[in-house]
Amino acid sequence: MVDGNSGPDDFTFFLKGMNTESKFLTEIANHPEDRERRLQYAGWLESNRDPRAELIRLEEEMRGLPIYGDRYWELKPRRKALRSQCQPDWLAQLKYGTEYEPVFRDVPQGWKERWRLLREFVEQWYGIPMLDVGSYREQVAETEFRLQLNLPPSLQEWVSFSQELKEKQQFEAVLRDDYWVEDLVEHNAVSLMIHYERDHYWAVKNEYLSEDDPKVTAYSLTTRGSLAGRFRENGIVTATLTDFAFCLVKGCSHGQGGGFIVMVSASEVEPKLEKVFGQSSTLDDLQLYEAPNLFITLNSSSYLKVEVWKTEAVDTIPKFLWDYAKGSRESHGVFAQHL
Repeated sequence: MVDGNSGPDDFTFFLKGMNTESKFLTEIANHPEDRERRLQYAGWLESNRDPRAELIRLEEEMRGLPIYGDRYWELKPRRKALRSQCQPDWLAQLKYGTEYEPVFRDVPQGWKERWRLLREFVEQWYGIPMLDVGSYREQVAETEFRLQLNLPPSLQEWVSFSQELKEKQQFEAVLRDDYWVEDLVEHNAVSLMIHYERDHYWAVKNEYLSEDDPKVTAYSLTTRGSLAGRFRENGIVTATLTDFAFCLVKGCSHGQGGGFIVMVSASEVEPKLEKVFGQSSTLDDLQLYEAPNLFITLNSSSYLKVEVWKTEAVDTIPKFLWDYAKGSRESHGVFAQHL
């Protein structure tokens, strides 16, 4: 691939003159979207018997793979090991593992694929290394034995995902409330989690346990009348458990750089978002737009949420988003400081 600002002859000349590492790194910094330059750098490293070449080739292969695919997750452990052997400054120069890269470019319907996207988002956004789906099988088996139920695949993964976060003491940081998987005999349902004030919980009704990625129902504590002190059903809140998990993860995803929430005109903002970020993906009632270090959602009630992963990326935010931020009463970070 040749950068749009130079012709093939210029690029060939550039390659012939590349005989020092600093030149390669300068050219990569000046042309970050030109992935071919990185592969040429890898070739130069190989000619000098430098093991970093393997990481570059692996990073560039994984960049072109679907994040939810088997090959991507097969390569992740090796990538992690190779990154650990490299200097942090060098990784930052190539932006390997030091940036948030778009995760939800494509959102398939399968429960396994969606959980993989959620795991990758948590790893990149929160910096919490996550295993592949199907981990923590012993804890899943213990839960099924305790409940005397065969849980559907997505609910099994909820147990696995939650147990991994709890083991790493990150459950509250990512999902906010309390993990609570119990047999709700009164409601013919299996609970997922409970609000930390113990006045709301979310569950999968037994009638949906035959679905691979079942619907999630909300319940709230009744405080008045003859049913005071008991929980009542409030209806289905998400069409799938993966939608529910994503809404929880997204709700706590405040970026270090800053963010804001504002009500907008969807018909006005959607063309602007699509022009800058391309076509959106969809999860639950959310449209998702992503760019390096930037995560944007627009929900069905026309609330626009913008989060910037790190402070250094604030300067890359399009001007029209700064204009929308001026109307927000819910902002943090650089938006709260300068608006």
